[in-house]
Amino acid sequence: MFATILILSLASWIPIHGDCQEIPYNVVDVFQYGAIGDGITDDSQAFLEAWEAVCGPISNAPVLYIPAGSTFLLKPVTFNGPCTFPFINVLVSGKILAPDNTNAWEGYDFRNWVTFKNVSGLTINGDGQIDGNGAIWWLNGMDETVERPKTSAVQVSDVLYNGVHGTSITEEAVKINCSQSIACTNLVFNDINITSAYPGETTRSVIFNAEGTSAPSVPALNYLSPPKPRRV
Repeated sequence: MFATILILSLASWIPIHGDCQEIPYNVVDVFQYGAIGDGITDDSQAFLEAWEAVCGPISNAPVLYIPAGSTFLLKPVTFNGPCTFPFINVLVSGKILAPDNTNAWEGYDFRNWVTFKNVSGLTINGDGQIDGNGAIWWLNGMDETVERPKTSAVQVSDVLYNGVHGTSITEEAVKINCSQSIACTNLVFNDINITSAYPGETTRSVIFNAEGTSAPSVPALNYLSPPKPRRV
């Protein structure tokens, strides 16, 4: 993967949704591809079609835009690359919601919900919310017959986590579990604030074999190793 710094070009503007809101021409709004955003209707196909537009023909700083004020229900989805442009930005202003029933994963890998595969220079940004509906899995996790997720030696590098705010029902609000044999490198955390869903409780981070930098965050990312000098 490559660096994830992205500067949006604001040279061309177009109005959307008839509400006088304007966004750059290189932004693909999921509503343009049939998303409903009511938190009930499955918007997976609309997101996949919007991703194809972002990943394919747009050649100038493409952005996948998830608008504010709406909740988008997504079943397990994979956004495949490689993409035409070397940097892709996903701007999350609304809420992305996972199904509230594990049956939605029938026929899919239960370890994954939203997956980006073979995508270089990925930035996920914005002040929206990504709700994995984790409670259904934590309840199943109490059942010893449920298969536990397995780890794999996949290299992850050059990823920016920016403006992630919300609450967590578990103490472990941030979990970065990288391969024991291949470290995650050049991870950048900025403006992270995930507090407990329960008043008076605190959250913590669990980080394994990851290198990167972090601005002051909640919870503190104490076990994030400093980046190693890159070979020239």
